[in-house]
Amino acid sequence: MFSKKKIQFNYYDLNNFNDFNNFSFDIFQWKLLKIGIIVDLKCPRSMTFLQKASEKNLFIYEFAPIHWLIFTNNHVTRKQLITMDDNNPLDFLMESYDDKKFENELFVINKKVNFDFFFNETEKGEKGKNNNNNNRKVKLNVNETDINQILHLTLLLDNKVTLSVPGFDNITSRSNPKIDENGIVFYEKNDDCLFKINDTIIRKNFMGSLIRAGATAFQPKAFTTIDDVSSREVDVWAKMVYEHVKILEQDLNFRSIIRYFNDVGYIKNGSFGHLMGSIQEKKSEISATGVLLRSDRFGIVDYIICPFRLGVGLVFKEPSLPTVKNIFILPFTGTVWISIGILFIIIIIFMRLREIIIKKFLFKKMKLRNISELCMQILGAICQQGLTENSKWTSDRVIISFLLLTALILYFAYSASIVTFLQSSSSAISTIEDVTSSNLEVGVQAHFPYLDVLMKEASHRITKEYYKKKIFNKGRENVYFEQREGINKIRTGLFAFEIELNAGYKLISQTFKDHEKCGIKEILLVPKPFVCMAVSKTSSYREIFAQRLVWQQETGMFDRTIKKWSDEKPKCNMDRATFISVGYNEINSIFIIFLYGLIISIIIFFLEIFLFKINNMSRKKTA
Repeated sequence: MFSKKKIQFNYYDLNNFNDFNNFSFDIFQWKLLKIGIIVDLKCPRSMTFLQKASEKNLFIYEFAPIHWLIFTNNHVTRKQLITMDDNNPLDFLMESYDDKKFENELFVINKKVNFDFFFNETEKGEKGKNNNNNNRKVKLNVNETDINQILHLTLLLDNKVTLSVPGFDNITSRSNPKIDENGIVFYEKNDDCLFKINDTIIRKNFMGSLIRAGATAFQPKAFTTIDDVSSREVDVWAKMVYEHVKILEQDLNFRSIIRYFNDVGYIKNGSFGHLMGSIQEKKSEISATGVLLRSDRFGIVDYIICPFRLGVGLVFKEPSLPTVKNIFILPFTGTVWISIGILFIIIIIFMRLREIIIKKFLFKKMKLRNISELCMQILGAICQQGLTENSKWTSDRVIISFLLLTALILYFAYSASIVTFLQSSSSAISTIEDVTSSNLEVGVQAHFPYLDVLMKEASHRITKEYYKKKIFNKGRENVYFEQREGINKIRTGLFAFEIELNAGYKLISQTFKDHEKCGIKEILLVPKPFVCMAVSKTSSYREIFAQRLVWQQETGMFDRTIKKWSDEKPKCNMDRATFISVGYNEINSIFIIFLYGLIISIIIFFLEIFLFKINNMSRKKTA
């Protein structure tokens, strides 16, 4: 119970009026720690002390989490104590108890009985036997032995202990208390009753005590055990945090009992439900699952360490470049396309002038080709389709040869770029705003309540617009998917899945082929929030748990947990060539171009009919 190292003591003599009045009954001081107070009713002024403590509500847990141990010379049991008559000197305590105001542990023990009591929860042993079960014990120096007189004792399972103890019979020095081989301090001053206040003890051994913890299981159907590594994508934050709770158990020698909830719990009508509600009602002492750092929980929990970050985002496969852009105009820049157009016009003009000159000076009966026929000749050469006829003139052949050579070089560059673009992904979608304006279908991970909270609490204009357009307008049944179903839809492309990133990476690594992992991209919906471990607001374990968890962090245990339970973003490993089939999405721009050409051809066709009729009418008039 006490450390063997040097301890600072404060003594209070209840027979001394000044010492008695100086004893602090400040409620706010008591609220900082869980305290054990031992009182012997034979001591003068002990009843006054208890009455004053009762007036200050020190028997009510909400005001002061105190364990009371009261020694009396009368042989009474706890049951008898609760039903004592009006002459009982502890009536004022029983009144509080009957009104259910007495929420702290109260133990009344007959001092005439010799017994062993333990610092952890134990069952009553058989009469005359010591039921120590390897637990540390403190033995009081009294006369008889009867273990059955121990009613139930849970005492001082705290990191810091403030203990006030009356004097015992065989201690001779007030200023130099004795410490036995178990580290137990005894002291006395004859018949005087002293109070000893120790405010510097740090306990690191809870003697196998039982501490209640709460955890979450968002996916109860898929949940196996809280330490199952094979299903890391299922409730991973409960599993990661529980690993450190287990280390705490071994470090501080206590046992935990875990109660599971299907949600962490958020404030509603002024109170919390699920895990947070259990901590608020003191039914759970510590969260054995990760809880988000939220300001609305500051009033009910203390966050003792925040070692993890929760990543929630949209995971999708970057759309192929042909699905978002016309790749058939991408190989060349605008300047190159303009240059090719100018070259085409120059060649047509040159060929036309050459025919005019030949007709005027050499062959006056030569029939000139119309412009459309000439354009088709030049276009066939540029597109590597050859010419419909060979010219007899050397000048013609020279210009056509250089035209074919220029077109060949351009063709090589163009076709090489097209092949590259067909297998390229697009980086056009990189923000939430891009997703909102794109044709990507969006899905949301089911059975992950934080995503619902994220939707409700979205405040940024772009995020609210995204949720409204991509999720709310489509209905819940059309956007919520199980993890595996959502990840499989990503493989088809043009689908983004809103998921906890760690679970998403794990499933992608398991189900995607190497070449399918290339182009996987994520967009964070919000900055990664902290995932913390929390204890109840008035918990006396807060400081020792925080100290030991910081020690775990400093020794790299949390880093080990992250590597064990988390998955990195899948890497693109393309060791060998992979053949990718060209689909409709990649070549749809070709059909669009053809459609434009067909429309233009139809328009020209009707225009030619109209012009032909006008020419016929004019000929008839002249005839």
